Amino acid sequence: MEKYRLSIVDIIDESPNTKTYILEKPESLTWDEGSHIHLALEDYDKDEVPNKALVRHMSIMSNWDENKLAFTTRFVEPHSPFKEGLAHLTKGDHLKVFKVNSRMTLRRENRPLVLISMGVGLATMRPLIHRFHQDSTSIPMLVNLNVDANEKALYQDELEGLRNGRLQLHWCKSRLELFNALECLNIENPIYYVVGSDLFLRTILKRLKAKGVSKDAIVIDKKSHMLDLYYEF
Repeated sequence: MEKYRLSIVDIIDESPNTKTYILEKPESLTWDEGSHIHLALEDYDKDEVPNKALVRHMSIMSNWDENKLAFTTRFVEPHSPFKEGLAHLTKGDHLKVFKVNSRMTLRRENRPLVLISMGVGLATMRPLIHRFHQDSTSIPMLVNLNVDANEKALYQDELEGLRNGRLQLHWCKSRLELFNALECLNIENPIYYVVGSDLFLRTILKRLKAKGVSKDAIVIDKKSHMLDLYYEF
């Protein structure tokens, strides 16, 4: 397993409790859209047994050809040991990255894609939206539904700049508004990508199942057996 020790190039305050960390990208490292990483504080493995409390799964919010490896995270009290350490890092400090993997790549099956996320879950969807904007081969339409109670959703201004007739963006302020937007969608045979908390996943998949959406038309950012559990709940 290859580990990368990467320098923090920049830290962007997205909102009072949300930050995006920009890391240097090793020249040889590439990844698919929708990838996630194991991210660790630099000294997590200083002892014989690595400290798992200093490691987290994080979605990569950038594509490899943006020449950066970036992630966005929220800081909510009380901080975990990982978040506490991360909050004290500044530009020039280092993080360790390993196990890059994706379960959320764009399915190019001549079917529309519907992305559904809550809050910072949009970090997983951002690279999918950008990749679709770059290359929409065999994807007739992409619809992004995000719920965020903040004045503006994460990356909202940036993504609005990509909007066109084949890319629809819906910014919802409540789950009820999101549910209504989902019910009002009038597109044929879409594939749904869903990212959020356990409760959010269960709620959305229950609604999709009630709409007659089959399990093979749903993608979540978890191991394959977890889709069975959420779908059958």
